[in-house]
Order: sequence, then C-alpha cells, then structure tokens
Amino acid sequence: MFDLATGAVTDDSLTLFAKQAPITNLDRPYRQRILRLYQSDKLQVQYYQIKDPDAVRGAGCHPELLQQLTREDITVLPDCRLNVQMQQIGLNNYEFTTTSASDRPCRFSYQGNNYQVYLGFEVTADEFRSYDKGIDPSTGKATWGALLGPFRFTKRQDFAGELLI
Repeated sequence: MFDLATGAVTDDSLTLFAKQAPITNLDRPYRQRILRLYQSDKLQVQYYQIKDPDAVRGAGCHPELLQQLTREDITVLPDCRLNVQMQQIGLNNYEFTTTSASDRPCRFSYQGNNYQVYLGFEVTADEFRSYDKGIDPSTGKATWGALLGPFRFTKRQDFAGELLI
C-alpha cells in the first residue's frame, strides 16, 4: 500500500481511491478522495483531498494515474476521520459501520468555498450504504446527499484480488 504521509510503500494500511460522479457524466466526478483504512488503537478511515482533481480524472479506469501522486499532491482532511466497528456475521462474513472520530464536522475548502460534510457508511457482503451529507455551515442543516436515507450501492464486481502499489 502507499503511505500518504511519507510516500513510502507500506503494509500498515489499505488505501482506496473513491470518486463521486453523476450517472449521466461518469467521466466528470465532482468529488474525488483518497481513503486510508488503518489500525491505530482502533480501526479508522482517514480522508484525504487531492489538490488537483483533474490530474487523476479517469483514475478509476486508469489506476496508473494514482501511482503518479506524491505527498505534495494530497492534503489530509483533519476532521474527516471515521472509527470503524466490525461485526462478524458468519464464517468469513463481516459487516462494518462507522462513526465520526471527532466531535467537529468534516471541513474542507474547494475552489475558494468552504464546505462541511457529515461522513458515514456501512458495508455488508453485498451492499455499501453511504450516509454522506453536505451541511450548510451557517444553519447546520443538511443540504445535499443522503437526506432521505442512505445511498445504497450493490456490488457488481469483486476487486478483492487486485493489489496496487
């Protein structure tokens, strides 16, 4: 795996690239993130922002674009960290839920604007449920995202055999 703090290859974490794009323009993502899953005193996910999102546009289909990233290309989002709880459901069958690791909302700036996001997800063997919601900083109310319940994604392809370094 890739250690975003040092730029070194390491086995202490699993690093994922995630993008969100409208179904009508999958090649035009509006939010791209690096998520690092690691074990400290508990299992956690740390979110990172890519400083130049255009540099990795299309990386979902062209992972070599991600291998060009350096420590300087990525910014840690300090209050964008989740604690992960794991529950064993059966033999080699687990479910995962998350809670915020901070009492502060996830905050970041993009194109000169400040944003707040509530982050959260659940994972089962067949489904990923996202609870991400954009928060209006002045009112504290959710304005976009999983307003009526989680977004539900069903597994269509298994990437468990892939390993990118």
